[in-house]
This record gives sequence, C-alpha cells and structure tokens, in this order.
Amino acid sequence: MGSDQRTGRADVNVHPNQLQFLWQSPNDYSGAKIVGDTIVASRWSNNGNQITAFDARTGVVRWNRNVGPSLLSAPTVSGGLVSYMNGPQGSAVLGVLRLSDGQLVGSKGSLDASFAPPLMRDNGDGTADFVLATSNGAQRLRLNGSTFSTMWSHSLNLGGMVTPSMLGKTVLLAGVGHFYAVDFNTGQLNPFHTGGISGGGGSAVVVDTATKRLFIQENYDDGVFGTLTALSRPPSLCS
Repeated sequence: MGSDQRTGRADVNVHPNQLQFLWQSPNDYSGAKIVGDTIVASRWSNNGNQITAFDARTGVVRWNRNVGPSLLSAPTVSGGLVSYMNGPQGSAVLGVLRLSDGQLVGSKGSLDASFAPPLMRDNGDGTADFVLATSNGAQRLRLNGSTFSTMWSHSLNLGGMVTPSMLGKTVLLAGVGHFYAVDFNTGQLNPFHTGGISGGGGSAVVVDTATKRLFIQENYDDGVFGTLTALSRPPSLCS
C-alpha cells in the first residue's frame, strides 16, 4: 500500500489487529480493479469464464457476465466501461461492457492479440480507445457506438503477453531487447532501445507518473533470464 506519489508510504494508520473480515469471493478470481464502491474481477472457470462486479462494502454481486471458455485477461476499467481480452492469440476477442450493469457495448473478434489486459481510455463522448499488443506489433482501435475502427498499427518485436502502458500521450511497450514509445494520437513511433536479442514474453513497462520514471521488466523464458531496467528520463515522445 502506498500513496499516489509512489512514495511507498500511505497517509493512514492501520494496525493489523484492528482489521475486520468483511467478505470473500468464490475461488479463482483475479485481476481485481477497484472503482469507487465497485470491484471488478475476472474468473477462469470450467463452466465458462466470467467478469464480475462486486459491491466493495458487502461483496454482493452487482452483475456477472459469462465471456466464453477460452483464455481470459484481467479486466481494464476506464470511465464507465470495462474491457477484457478473451481467447488465444490470432483469434482473440476484445469485449467492452458497461460498468454500471455489465451489458455488452461492443466486441471485436479474430484479433492477433494475446490475452494480456488491453489499454483502454473512455473518452466520455460515446467513443473509447484501446491499445492492443501482440508478439508482432501493436494497434490502436477506436470504438464508436458499437463499431470498431483501426487508428494506427505497427509491426514490432515484442514477444508474447505484452501489456501496454501510458505516460502522458505516449504508449510504452517493451519486448526482450526492444523498447518502443508510440504517440497515442498520431501513431508516431520511437524505437528508443534496440538490443541484440528478441523473442520471449511477458515483458512490461511500469510508469511512475509522479517522477516520469520507467521500469521495464524483460522476461525471455523460465530459467533463461529476467532483467529490470530503470530509466530516469522518458523517451522523447513522452509529454
């Protein structure tokens, strides 16, 4: 637990012995996101995967939506929308639900994307933007009503299971030995680091918005190597 300034400290004084049990969900939930008094989480189940919204105070299920039997990402929440990726790379589905009641707003299938959580921005005007990463690149999609359109796309050397991050107006992506910054609006690309290796999967960029520092973790394979790189200055595309 830490403050919004990423100091590692929180301005609260809680003694562990004073904590009281309130409620517990069924097993197999993960990727929980807290939005006001709502908690949204995803669940892998033999009976079909689910996205569920809980009342944060009572644990009462506000809505539950079955989203199919395949691989399921953690949910992403922005504004009044919830998004998720479902399915294997090459035939993945991007789903978008209303946060208030779990009703389907739109979906786009046959995507060459992994089941890593999508980067989403609810624009508040009936449109929403999404950045999806694959082993071979990244793309930005716009949802207008129930229709998706492609705003930009790039072929990139990322590996698998890459989660995009944002700093200002810049999308940040990392593969093993390859780091990229992309202007969210225009798609202008800055490959700000290129190493002598590629492949792997599970690489991610963590952004400290208070100090504009980047922490990039590269995972090639289990037992091969995993490195952490810290950058004190953002790439030139960052605002």
